Amino acid sequence: MAGYIFSVAKSLLSTVKEENIKKGYFTPFTPEVTEEEMLPEKSRKRKSINKVLAATFADFITMKTGDNVYFLSDRKIYGVGTLKNVGDDCKYDNYLDASKLLPNCNQKGIAYLTTKDSRARWVFFFEPGKHFMSKGVDMDDVLRYKPSAFKMLRAFEGLSFIKIDDEENRALKEYLYIVNESEICDGSDCLEFDNTLHFNLEQRQLSEYKMNINKVLENEENKKYVISEMFIEAALLQYLQVKKQSVFGEWDYLTHQLIASPLKPLQFIDKMDVYGYRFSECYPDKPQLVSKYILVELKKGKINKAALEQTMQYVDWICKEYAAGDYSRIEAYVVGDSSVRNVEDLKEKYCQRDYIIETHPVKTNSWNNLRLVKYLINTQVDFKEMKSSNDSM
Repeated sequence: MAGYIFSVAKSLLSTVKEENIKKGYFTPFTPEVTEEEMLPEKSRKRKSINKVLAATFADFITMKTGDNVYFLSDRKIYGVGTLKNVGDDCKYDNYLDASKLLPNCNQKGIAYLTTKDSRARWVFFFEPGKHFMSKGVDMDDVLRYKPSAFKMLRAFEGLSFIKIDDEENRALKEYLYIVNESEICDGSDCLEFDNTLHFNLEQRQLSEYKMNINKVLENEENKKYVISEMFIEAALLQYLQVKKQSVFGEWDYLTHQLIASPLKPLQFIDKMDVYGYRFSECYPDKPQLVSKYILVELKKGKINKAALEQTMQYVDWICKEYAAGDYSRIEAYVVGDSSVRNVEDLKEKYCQRDYIIETHPVKTNSWNNLRLVKYLINTQVDFKEMKSSNDSM
């Protein structure tokens, strides 16, 4: 399972324990679009805020029941909780139409599910473990436990939360259990979970609160401030979650903005737009075996040579870091609203790789599994494969 680590100020940790952890919900605050940001001269700041909102939506939309929850405060990580469906899902708009990404000052008569604040746009529900806050573990100690497993945790800076994959989540969970073993075994210091909120919400009709980034497209005035590459990225992740039989296929794990370069100052780190993997259907043991990886590079405009070259850099990174040199385990996509005329020639020239599949005797193979996809924005964001140059028009 994947994991989510949420940052909490030290001064708020006891409140989070007594309110959020015991009752099994959390609503991280998002930036506000205030009346001041509505002024024409503030349009750049408003657009920047909306990119952050779209990025937060993208993180939330990939949450699945069974994923784990942790909290980071004053260098220490506490856990473990498990995401749980309340009704049909484990995450919702915290108030009606929060997914429209309307300015906070335009929200009137809000019907909240939990936290009564327009900055709390989305909420997720979880069941805390009985020893959720027994002992936190220091970040340095965690990173020393299984250094090769931790990738995103090493770059947790300037963010309210991060998502970690199955391997990183498993290593973090293992270390928390090791540190808390004595308390868990003797049953001391148990946390009593109050499921009243979950029960009450399950009696309500929650369909209107389901997250849907396409709601942004209903408001013409606000839409021009929201449509961005990050918005399309969020729409793509929602599409991948909902449409299993799509041009991209079905994937067990999806995330975005995954680090794809050696560790260096964070402002210079490269990040993949969308990354994920699929588990083998025939491997019998646990942990599950990853059989395929997906990479999606997204451009708001045309797919060109630079976009293809950037994508191939990420393909090489995945092959080296995750796929043990086996390019056949990678599916790559480049998404744009169109492409340059000679894109097929560029694909043939730049988007192939020869690699060794067996060593004694040496056998080689060629990889050219990169496909072009066009996004379309109407009443919703949709995606279709570009079969020919005419498809990009």
